[in-house]
This record gives sequence, C-alpha cells and structure tokens, in this order.
Amino acid sequence: MIFRAFLFSLFFLPLSAGATTISDLESKIAALLSQIQILQSELQTLKSGETTPTPQASVVSSFTQTLGKGSEGSEVTKLQQYLAGDPALYPEGLVTGYYGSLTEAAVKRFQQKHNIVSSGTPATTGYGAFGPKTRATLNALLVEPTAETVPTGTPTVPYTPNTPNRS
Repeated sequence: MIFRAFLFSLFFLPLSAGATTISDLESKIAALLSQIQILQSELQTLKSGETTPTPQASVVSSFTQTLGKGSEGSEVTKLQQYLAGDPALYPEGLVTGYYGSLTEAAVKRFQQKHNIVSSGTPATTGYGAFGPKTRATLNALLVEPTAETVPTGTPTVPYTPNTPNRS
C-alpha cells in the first residue's frame, strides 16, 4: 500500500501538479523528498523486524490553524500525514503540504466518520474545511489517554442468546 502510494505520487503528481512557478515546483519536490525519507525509514524498520508507528501516531503536536482548499504549509502536511494513516479516509495518501481536492475529500470523509458534518460546502457548513469543530475533534483524538482518563473496570452484563424472557 505504501509502495503504491509512492508510485502514484512519483508518476501522477508531476503530471497533475499544474505548478506555475519555481517556488511551487520546489515545494512539490520537497514534499516528494520528504515522502521518500518516510518510506525509506519505514522500509528500514520493516527490514529490522521492529514495529513501525503509524503516520497518525507520528503527529505529535496539536493543530491550531483553520485550513481549506488552497492552504499550504506544515499544518497541511501534518494533517495529510494523519489522514494518510487511514486508507479509508485518504486512499491516495499524498503528503504534499498543499490542501487540494484530494485533501478536501479526505477531510469530508473524516467529518462524516466523526459525525461533524456531512453535507454543504466549506462556506456554508464547513463541509470539507478543516475548521474549529474538525480541528477540535482531531486534536482530541491526538491526546494520549492517561491513567486518569482510562476506566479501570467497567462492569459487564453477561449476554446469553436465545434465552426466553422470564418475568
């Protein structure tokens, strides 16, 4: 899966980048080089037999900015890294630092999955935008549970199927 995402980004991204300035191209190259480093690190980890953290676990800091289509920078990169950790959310898995239509679609899937919003537009309902509600939900998911927040024992009621209801 990781290799397929790499091949996709290697061959498809340059064709669809549509970059018009040297700065845009340099940004895309930097994003690809970053992705190559991540993949090389994961490959080395797999060869050594160690477990590798998911891209979601590698996102350590919380998000502070509202993001939407056209946004660029490290916050977008972190968001894409998180989303890429779940192929159901972001099957393309591209980490480019640019919030385009693929990132917007992944954010929409995240919003639906977490019952934040499921229709509308970024301007009307925030659907597809990484705004305050979506950011708060993701930040809450990034908080690691502590001993105080993890229940120590939840009572369970045994379930026996097909038993008659006796009053």
